Amino acid sequence: MLRKPAPTSTGATTGALNKYPQDTSIMDLGGAFGVVLPPSYRTFLSIYGAGGIRAYTGISGIWNNQSLGTSGGCAWGDTLWMRENRGLPSHLIVIERGDEHFPPMCLDTSRPGPGGEYPVVGFWVVSRTVSTDAYTNFAEYLEQCLADSLEVIREEG
Repeated sequence: MLRKPAPTSTGATTGALNKYPQDTSIMDLGGAFGVVLPPSYRTFLSIYGAGGIRAYTGISGIWNNQSLGTSGGCAWGDTLWMRENRGLPSHLIVIERGDEHFPPMCLDTSRPGPGGEYPVVGFWVVSRTVSTDAYTNFAEYLEQCLADSLEVIREEG
C-alpha cells in the first residue's frame, strides 16, 4: 500500500521526486481524459506526482501541479504524443513511455475492474496492438517495476 511520507517538524514532507499534486490537479487530469483515474494511480500521483527509480524512464504523471503538462514524463503529454505520433487508441492512458525495447505501458480505460481500477497493458507501437496480458491494476504494475529494478541493482552491485 502506498502512503504519503510523514511531515517533518516544519510541515514539509520528505522523499518526494516532485512537488505533490493537489487533488484538483489529479481530478483535472482524469477529467481531461474523460475518466475517473483509478485509486491506486491517484494515490501514486498524490504521493509522488511522477517519476521512478529507473534513470531512463519512470511513471508518467503530474509534474509541479500541472495536470495538463506536455513535457515528457507527464501523463497528459505522453498520452497525446503517443496518440498523435504512434496511433495509441483513445481508451489508453500512458503511465510509462517505454523505449526501443519495451512498449509504453498504459491504463486500459475500456476495461474497468473492481474498485474502480483499470488494468495496465502494453501498446506495441510497430504493430499498433494492445498486449493481451495485463497487470490487474496500477499498484500491481508498480510493485513489479520496483521488484525488477531492485533485482537489477542487486545484480549490478
